[in-house]
Amino acid sequence: MVLGDMDSRLKAVRDEATSHILARAASIVVRAEDQARWMLAMRHFNIDGPTPKRPLDVPPSYPSPDSLLTAEESLTRTVTAAVASLAARAPGLIQRSYQHAWRPGIIDRAAADRGEAFGVLAWAKRLSAAIDSSLLAVSKPDSLHRLEARAAVLARIADSLNVAHQALRARVTRAAVERALAALDQEREGIDYGLAASAYGLSVSFERADTTAADANPADTSVTASENPEAKKWRNQRPSKRWMRS
Repeated sequence: MVLGDMDSRLKAVRDEATSHILARAASIVVRAEDQARWMLAMRHFNIDGPTPKRPLDVPPSYPSPDSLLTAEESLTRTVTAAVASLAARAPGLIQRSYQHAWRPGIIDRAAADRGEAFGVLAWAKRLSAAIDSSLLAVSKPDSLHRLEARAAVLARIADSLNVAHQALRARVTRAAVERALAALDQEREGIDYGLAASAYGLSVSFERADTTAADANPADTSVTASENPEAKKWRNQRPSKRWMRS
């Protein structure tokens, strides 16, 4: 009923606007016709009439009565044509405005909003029912106990997963360290081989020095090829054991 009243008011505004424009246009046309008759009388009696024209004492650029009256007549005809055109087109423009702008923007939009409002209301009722059922389920003592038991189970699962994570992390770290030590041990084996070779070469150079001293004086029995203690020390190093093992 409210939308019907609103539509009736829109139609009344449409009809009132149309009547106002037509009435205003008619009054302007009537006044223009009066002005045209006055100008015809002025032309007949003062310009084209039997009385001779009296000279006017005016500046050179001042318009003459004939040119001024001609311009006024042209203006009157232009105004009359514009008003007649407006009176002919205005009712159709106002009617199209009512059909395509006023009514769709107010009546049809209100109807669409009404449908959307009913949809929102139905959704709110469904949501209210769901909230009531949830509150009812939570308000029961057994449901609260079930939730607490579920929370305790989840806490134990989280603790066990944390322990397993720490154990896995320790195993991964230990394996990485062992792999690094194994790789380092392989590198040290090559270093030990080099040290053993160096020790052997150094011991041979020490024994050669003692043998040279004995060969220089064979008759001197006090000079003997003694074992160099440095050479003995180098031969007894652990790298020689690795070398012999290989």
